[in-house]
Amino acid sequence: MDFDFDGRCFGAIENSATGEMFGATLFEHHPVGSQLLALMGENGELDMRYDPVNLAGALMTGVIRSIPTRLPDRRYRVEETWRWTCGERSAGGSVLEEVVD
Repeated sequence: MDFDFDGRCFGAIENSATGEMFGATLFEHHPVGSQLLALMGENGELDMRYDPVNLAGALMTGVIRSIPTRLPDRRYRVEETWRWTCGERSAGGSVLEEVVD
């Protein structure tokens, strides 16, 4: 199945207690020239490194594996497993769904 994440916006519907995503957190995907943000496998799985700044202003770093599927209404759903590579180095999981206007 082909997956095209360009310009799609995702919101969190589930998150582990050690995650830093909240109900108002949205993610918008865009390719950035030759900058490598993620590797996409043949079946759409994403292997990513990320470095968000949290609400306290701290730079965080982590690794994440995202597995996309299609919902019956054709929106994307992404199930993720992640691990912080800084701070307490905890791990968890999240579920995101595409937000459509």
